[in-house]
Amino acid sequence: MGTGENMEGHLVVRTGNASKSPVVPFAGRFGRYAPEAEKDVRKADVREDEVLKQLKSLFTKFECECPTQCYEILEGPYNEALKLVRGLNYSAQDVTNLSIALAEFQDMVGFPKRAGLFLSALVNNMPDEHFVIHTKHLAVPISDLGYRNIGNVTVKGSLADLIGHMMVGGTMVIEGNVRWALAFRMKGGHMEIGGECGQVGNELSGGTILVKGDAGSVGDNMEGGLIIIKGNAVYTAGRAMKGGAILILGNAKIVGMQESFTGNNERYYYGCIEGGEIHVEGDLGAFGMSGSAKDARIYHKGKLIAENGKIFTEGEK
Repeated sequence: MGTGENMEGHLVVRTGNASKSPVVPFAGRFGRYAPEAEKDVRKADVREDEVLKQLKSLFTKFECECPTQCYEILEGPYNEALKLVRGLNYSAQDVTNLSIALAEFQDMVGFPKRAGLFLSALVNNMPDEHFVIHTKHLAVPISDLGYRNIGNVTVKGSLADLIGHMMVGGTMVIEGNVRWALAFRMKGGHMEIGGECGQVGNELSGGTILVKGDAGSVGDNMEGGLIIIKGNAVYTAGRAMKGGAILILGNAKIVGMQESFTGNNERYYYGCIEGGEIHVEGDLGAFGMSGSAKDARIYHKGKLIAENGKIFTEGEK
């Protein structure tokens, strides 16, 4: 195990143990998506009643003109979706039926974001209900589901990107995987993922997140809340973290900082943790902490190994 300083007093320690578990490249591992076989959910199972016809008609009228990956300009399209569904008499079962019928519209321009924001509006318009949304039958994955979520949702399948963006309350249980950007800027509520996720809790300020599989990056710029990863953190955990807590039950590759390389292929680190707690129960690769960190702690297998800008050597703690 080596200890040293790197870039503006950022302390760095490498243990080298996390390499015992093979790490698949970040983009390749979490960038895949394929429709899942689901025999019990078929388009023919949904009776075409008047409410479903109305929901489908409103969905085709919903215009969602924003880039595939956008963060700041979702409010306008989302509010337009709310205007369309307010005053509409529908049930949680009607929303389930719509989620199945969405297979008809996968060729529409912007389908992933359009579907996610429209479903989000339907859920948030009736926050006291519990909604079940099916996605296993879709070849094109839905994104942006759970935008500003205050409702209670179970997703039978996997999702794409920006899930639970700016979530403020309620619960979201996703039984499959999330490709990228889970709970970005989440403020409250509970999020649970049955599979794996590419990015978790970026700029999280409140609420709880449980990922039962592996995750790519965890808690970047996190300010509050709790993230639990039952699998491995295969990229980073707690980069530029300022508050809250992260618990990783598996292995962690890089903790409390970001790793990069110069043009000469020299490794360096930046974005070190400033506050909050990180606990790693499995093998730990590299970890670091800003020399100016306050109220920041890193634990490995229950032992405090870094606190408030100081890295402890064997026997110090």
